[in-house]
Amino acid sequence: MQFPLYFGVFGYSPRGTYLFPCLYPVSISCWSLSRVIVYTQFLVKRGLRSAYEEKTDNLRCFRGKLQVSGHIRRNIAHKERFYVTYEEFTKNRPENRLIKATLKKLQKVATDEKNKRDARELLLFFDGIQESVDYRQDLVRIRNDRNSREYEKIMKWTEVILQGNSFLNFSDGIKSRSILFAMEEVFENYVACQIKKYFRENWEVSSQDKNYYLFEKPRDFQLRPDIVMKKGEGNRTVILDTKWKSLPDMKNEGWSAFNKKARNDIYQMVTYASRYEAEEIWLLYPKAKYSYQYEGIRDRFETKIYGHILVIHLFFIDLVNMEESMKLLSQGMEGRTAGEVKKFE
Repeated sequence: MQFPLYFGVFGYSPRGTYLFPCLYPVSISCWSLSRVIVYTQFLVKRGLRSAYEEKTDNLRCFRGKLQVSGHIRRNIAHKERFYVTYEEFTKNRPENRLIKATLKKLQKVATDEKNKRDARELLLFFDGIQESVDYRQDLVRIRNDRNSREYEKIMKWTEVILQGNSFLNFSDGIKSRSILFAMEEVFENYVACQIKKYFRENWEVSSQDKNYYLFEKPRDFQLRPDIVMKKGEGNRTVILDTKWKSLPDMKNEGWSAFNKKARNDIYQMVTYASRYEAEEIWLLYPKAKYSYQYEGIRDRFETKIYGHILVIHLFFIDLVNMEESMKLLSQGMEGRTAGEVKKFE
C-alpha cells in the first residue's frame, strides 16, 4: 500500500527507512526528470561544450585527408569536388545529442507543466545539434576528459531515462544519488503538522514538548512527547504520540503478540501521563492491514493513576484520507471533557 504525503509517494515499511526521492507532492519520475532540467540549466549557463567531430563528406574545397578510393568513385566527373575526412569543432558532440534526445522525451512523458515548459525553453539552446538516435552508440562515444567533467552527473540520468530503466532499481553499475528518510520522523512531523492545522482554533498544540523531566533531583531524563494538547480553563491536557509501526494479526498471533509489540509504548505513555498529569493518551499508528481488528474492539485501556482514571486510546491514521482521520480523532477527543474524567473515591 502507498501513502501520499508532503513528499510525494512512499512505500510503507514499519521496520526501517525507505527510498524517498521527492521533496514536494510529485511523482518519483517527475522528480527525476526535474534533475535533468536542473543539470541542463547549469550546463547552458556555463556554456555547452564543443568537441572535434570526425566527418566524411564530398566538399567543394579540400579539408583534412583525401579518401582516394571514394574520391575516384564519386568525383570522376566532378573535378571541383573532394571526398575528404576531416575534423570539425562543433557542439554536436555525443553528450549534447543525448541531452537533446532526453529533453525531447521529457516533453512527451512529463506530467508537470513546469518541466515541460523548461524543457521547451532549453531546447532552443540545442538548435543545430542533432538528436541522438542510437543511444548506446553515443554513450560509448563519450570521452572522459577534463572537457566533459561537467557532463558526468547529467549523463547518468540521461542513460537511465533514454534506456527506460526504473528510477528505483538500478543495475549494471549505474550509480545515482538518493534521499533516505527515517519514516518514523516523517510520520511524526506530518501528523503533528496536520493536527496543528485541524485543531488550532480550539486547542493549544505543541510538538516535541520539553517542559518536563522524568526526575527533578537531579533534573535529568528530559521527556519529549510528540504532541501535547491543552484546552480550556480546566487545563485539560491530552498527549498524543505517533508510532510508525504496524500492529500484529490478533486472530492468528493472539493478544500476546500485541503485548510484546506495544508494551514499551504503553509504559512510555504512563510515564508521560504521570509527569504531565494527563488523563488521556492517544497512541497514533498508521492504518495498516490488521488495524480493523483493534478499532472499536481493543483500542482503549484504563488504569488507576494518582487518584483518577488514565485512559489510553489506540487510534489509526488513514494516510490516504487524512481529513477523515482528523475528523474522527476530533470526535473521539470531544466525546468527553475534563469534567467527565472518572475519579476514584
